[in-house]
Amino acid sequence: GEDYEMHEYSEESSDDLSDFDDIDLNDDLEGDDKIHSDDNVGDDDTKSFNNYNWIKDDITAHVPDFKGAFGLSDKVHLPSSPTPIDIFTLFLTPDIIEYIVEQSNLYRVQHKLKQKPMDELELYKLPGFLFYASLIKLSSKGDYWCQLSKQNIIVDNISRNRIDELLRTLHFNNNILNAEKCDKIQPLLDIFNERSKALVHQEEYIAIDEQMVGYKGKTAPTSLKHGVSGYVYQIDLYSGGTKAVTKSTTQIFNNSITRTTRLGSTTVKNDEKMKKREEDKKALGVAGLVVLDLTRNIPEGTKVFVNNYFGSLALIRKMTELGYGIICTLRANRICHCPLPSEKQMKKYARGDYDYPVTGDKKCIIVA
Repeated sequence: GEDYEMHEYSEESSDDLSDFDDIDLNDDLEGDDKIHSDDNVGDDDTKSFNNYNWIKDDITAHVPDFKGAFGLSDKVHLPSSPTPIDIFTLFLTPDIIEYIVEQSNLYRVQHKLKQKPMDELELYKLPGFLFYASLIKLSSKGDYWCQLSKQNIIVDNISRNRIDELLRTLHFNNNILNAEKCDKIQPLLDIFNERSKALVHQEEYIAIDEQMVGYKGKTAPTSLKHGVSGYVYQIDLYSGGTKAVTKSTTQIFNNSITRTTRLGSTTVKNDEKMKKREEDKKALGVAGLVVLDLTRNIPEGTKVFVNNYFGSLALIRKMTELGYGIICTLRANRICHCPLPSEKQMKKYARGDYDYPVTGDKKCIIVA
């Protein structure tokens, strides 16, 4: 598969994520405003919309009523006054703790590390230390046990050497089964996504965004889906448009963890899915494919908000066809021959003025 990487992303530099080859679609645009081709957007945008019929009219609503019902699942049982640890353990359940301990001890055995096995109580202490250290920041890890800066809540519960040993063996998947670079962490993401879906029925308005996650290695983007409430419904570690369709996943059913591998799907079905995925990638681009991945199982009538990294005319049309509403900001190089005034022309307008065209089928409106 291809590596999918973004470097030094920030809100200020979001328009500079891709290098574009100039194609002169609008002589009024100058410099950075000129329309370019974009690898993140599919061929559908640069061809199908070139001769699209744009009209000046009102948009007609085509989004079905929302079929979901936002709220906690009936399976969630909390005390009348839940504590933070009550909420935390909704996600880090005993089953998940057992699975992580099992995988970590498997790694210890595979590498013949001379240290005692991890137990479940210690695995609770490890994130406890990491959370504490993120709030009470000292110069180095050893300072939490140093006589001059000793933190009794840490010292009384676990030794420095044991923390080092736990960090050394902490694993979420069997290395022998890892076929892709994301597989080391994928089971943990699968567990989180399964728990998120099991705990809350999704709300009507959701957002999809990208977030950079810093770590000691190459930069990799994480795309996530969350709602107005701030609740995160799904996280995908995105590794490019050619990632495997069927992959190693970890799911929780009936308080037990079952493993599902690539062997579970036939070659024919996999080929069909890969072909469909390539078609979606060609039509929507890599960025649009992220949105499709994150919205495959959302209720009909959901309203989705995305930023200009993902937004395109082809994505708007696709999401509308699937029965979802979508609102997004669009980059100038993704509006093709849409008859909008250029940025240079807009600067001559009075503050608050706007202009808009609507597609001939009245399903899409673009506002400048």
